Formats: sequence, structure tokens, C-alpha cells
Amino acid sequence: MKSDKPELALDAYMKVMQQGEGSFVELATLNYARIAYRLEKYKKALEGYSTLSIIAKLPNNKTEAEVGRINSFFMDKQYENAVAEAQKIQVQNLDESDRGRVKYVLAKSYFLLGERTKALPILKEIAKNKAVPEGAECQYMIITNAFDNGDFSTVEKEVFAFSDSNTPQTYWLAKSFILLGDSYAEREDWEQAEATFKSILDSYKSTSKDDIADQVKMRLSKISKKTK
Repeated sequence: MKSDKPELALDAYMKVMQQGEGSFVELATLNYARIAYRLEKYKKALEGYSTLSIIAKLPNNKTEAEVGRINSFFMDKQYENAVAEAQKIQVQNLDESDRGRVKYVLAKSYFLLGERTKALPILKEIAKNKAVPEGAECQYMIITNAFDNGDFSTVEKEVFAFSDSNTPQTYWLAKSFILLGDSYAEREDWEQAEATFKSILDSYKSTSKDDIADQVKMRLSKISKKTK
């Protein structure tokens, strides 16, 4: 069933799902969950993937249902449930892409729940590949953790290591340099902070609408007022 109106497709698949059992129902449930997830209707996606995990006869669909539940919990900001599901799944049965995604969800969920000692080893593992968005974001979270702990020498070391990696993920690199500037500001080294923020403005080229420039300008304005 193809539709350029995904909302209508959702309703149609739901009607098939309500018919009971059979291969058509399994396929309808899979499509319902996929479309709901794509539409960012994560509670509906969770409902679809949960049903699929129970009725699926095909191993691929059962695996997709399990990963779908993890992703739906995570995107719905139900981080404790995302962790619980990620811990249950048999990662050895997943392909490389799904295995990486489950690790990322587990690490970020732990981080957002404040369980950073559990998050850090996984973050470090993912951050080994800083060329991909998840690896770059995990490196940023590692730097954030050091900043929050007041460990500014580690912030500096990790930011420069991130920069030296030649990552194409400039958004997360810019966010990390903002934290470096903040670490100088925390120590009232206004000159270094200002130089860091100005270098971000000069070098960062946004590929989409983001808040990097606004964040940097706000900080430069604060420094200007403080150093008058």
C-alpha cells in the first residue's frame, strides 16, 4: 500500500491490524510502525512495534520490532525504558548499523539520566569514529562531562584532539569549542575566551539553520560587558 498521504496510510494499516492474524496483518503492523515513526508519532510507533514484536513470524521483522521499540522509547524521551530495552536485546543478532544505533541510544540515555559513569565507557567507544555524527556527538558529550566536573584541562585536551581528528562533523566541533571558550570564561580568562568565540564565528560555516552563531554572539556580548 503506497500513499502520498501517510496519515491516511496509517489509518488503513490500523484497520488491517484490527482484523486479527496472518501475514497481511504482520506486514500492515510493520508499515504502521514505520510510518508512525517517520511522522514522529513515537507513541503510535511504539504501539506498532510492540504489537509486531508479539505477532512477528519472520525473524527480520521481530528484530526490527525490538530495535523499533528502543528507538521509539528514546525519541519519546522515555530514557529509562530505552535503557531497559537496549539491555535486553541480543546485540549479536543485529547488523552493524543496528548494533551501533543501540549502543548510541544506551550511551545517550544513560548520559541524559545523569548516569554518566555508565555512559562514559560507551561514549568513548563510539567516539573513536569522530567522522560520523554519532561519534562526534559522543565526543561532545565526553567534553561536556569534563566541563561539568570543572576538569578544564581535560576539556582543552579533548577539544584539540577532536579538532585534530579532521572530523567533517563541524556542528559538534563548534559546540565543543564553545565549551572550550566557556571553560576560559569560568577561569575569567576573558582574552582567551573572546579569541576562542571569535575564531568560531570566523571559521564555522553552518550547513543548516542552527544556534551556533547566536550562542557565540551572546557570549561575546557578555564578555564585552564584563571587560568594559
